[in-house]
Amino acid sequence: MEVTVNTTFLRDMRYGIRVLRRSPSFSVVAILTLALGIGATTAIFSVLDAVMLRPLPYPEPHRIISIGTRATDTGRDSARVTGGDLLEMRANAKPFAALAWYWGGEVGAQVGGAGQFAGVCWVEPALFEVFGVTAVAGRTFGAADGEGAAVIGHGLAERLFGSAGRALGKPVSVEGQAYEIVGVLPRGFDAPRKTDLWLPAPPLPSIARNRTAFNFFAVARLADGVTVAGARASLEALAAHLAGAFPETNGSRSFTVTPLASRVAAPARATLLVLMGAVALVLLIACVNVASLLLARAAGRSHEIALRAALGAGRWRLVRQLAAESLVLAAAGGALGVALAWAGTGALVRLAPGGLPRLDEVAVNWRILAFAGACSLLASLVFGLVPAWHAARAGVNEGLKQASPRGLLGGGSATLRNALVAGEIALAFSLAVGAGLLLRSFVQLTGRDLGYRPESVLVAQTHRPASGLAEYVEVARFFNEIEPRLAGIPGVTAVGAAMGLPAGQYGSNGAYAVEGKHVFTEGQKLPEAGFRLASPGYFGALGVPLLRGRDFGVADTYD
Repeated sequence: MEVTVNTTFLRDMRYGIRVLRRSPSFSVVAILTLALGIGATTAIFSVLDAVMLRPLPYPEPHRIISIGTRATDTGRDSARVTGGDLLEMRANAKPFAALAWYWGGEVGAQVGGAGQFAGVCWVEPALFEVFGVTAVAGRTFGAADGEGAAVIGHGLAERLFGSAGRALGKPVSVEGQAYEIVGVLPRGFDAPRKTDLWLPAPPLPSIARNRTAFNFFAVARLADGVTVAGARASLEALAAHLAGAFPETNGSRSFTVTPLASRVAAPARATLLVLMGAVALVLLIACVNVASLLLARAAGRSHEIALRAALGAGRWRLVRQLAAESLVLAAAGGALGVALAWAGTGALVRLAPGGLPRLDEVAVNWRILAFAGACSLLASLVFGLVPAWHAARAGVNEGLKQASPRGLLGGGSATLRNALVAGEIALAFSLAVGAGLLLRSFVQLTGRDLGYRPESVLVAQTHRPASGLAEYVEVARFFNEIEPRLAGIPGVTAVGAAMGLPAGQYGSNGAYAVEGKHVFTEGQKLPEAGFRLASPGYFGALGVPLLRGRDFGVADTYD
């Protein structure tokens, strides 16, 4: 029975290929229509798969969580925690096999004898245990190494030193601090936050007094048998305890527990789902379009179909042969769609914004091929079965009498064709409305008043280590030295400097006290704000008007 079924299926497929070869124009149009729909859907799915569906490339990634803070009075979440809260978590770390914290970003570093911007993170040694990573050359640092050891990423080690082994023992300077490379991590590992250099963070107790500055990120690996829900319940109990112990700072504070995969994908989730929905509509429109073509083509074959029915072909046999033609079209469209997706995926990666996570993992692999195959099979069912069934149920006598297309263009066929056209228009209209709304939002965003004028403003970035008052004063002195030279360049009308661009990620936050209104004492809950250091002329260079008062002057100093 299996041999008979397989033989019949192959015979139907060969017949379908012969029939389609006799109508090259129809076949090319149908295949290209399907290829565009399947290719677009597969390309977007390849990005969605890498960012949202594929497990993180770490051992037992489902056990890795990200810990943040929630303001219970406002409902706002932050991915950061305070040093004081970190100490409490460490003292109540039963749900965790390992708990670590870190901070960092892109900073200037002296590596391999040259200055460059690199992704740098100051981390606890336990972070390597959280991610289950070991060095491919040398070792990771531990508490016994103090603050002089560094670990470098495989890619940066190869670019600067030629190989992982040659990087060991080389000096690194970051923020004016000298380090020695003791280990190289595996190729592709850059957690957290696209890191190139991992440096030992100072001991937590030295920074734990502040319970108002959310400066640290925390990650943990769950202990055996502990679920995300269990860890969340444990930290909620800890938050309730801290609210009673420190009501001024923790009275309206709780903690969030999020699987790391969800945290990583969060910035891109909404965008990718919208894009996936849009290309799914495109694929559905393509299927309806091809279904209309097949229905019209079946009308022209009414005499052929009726003759085969008169010679003894049953309705199921006719449906199967017509469906085989649809499957051939879908297979050809799917194959061409995969080729288009392969090219489109590369273009998507090149055009994607830099903040999109896991872009280096986007690839057309077996999962993507399986998805494309499923799309092709589903498409053949969507656009093929209804026209095939309708053609097979046409009257034999009427079909034999009429060799013209009128043989299948009766009332039922016209109704079906009109329904397909109406459905196609409805789908296209839905897609057009969505695109119009997105375009309107884009126009509104681009036309929104930013509070500053970016037109004709050039930006130059530099990095100067600064961690204390004297060093910040030195940074200001450095800018005061180069500011006259920049202002003297022909065409330059204003010059200013700040630590971080207006819409950039750099910035600090902390508590502040207004003289006469607040008393800056330990344990008191004070208002918080984000702040940046800026030079005289910064607001003028960005075209920011002052509503009251005056700009900074040369006499205004950091201290």
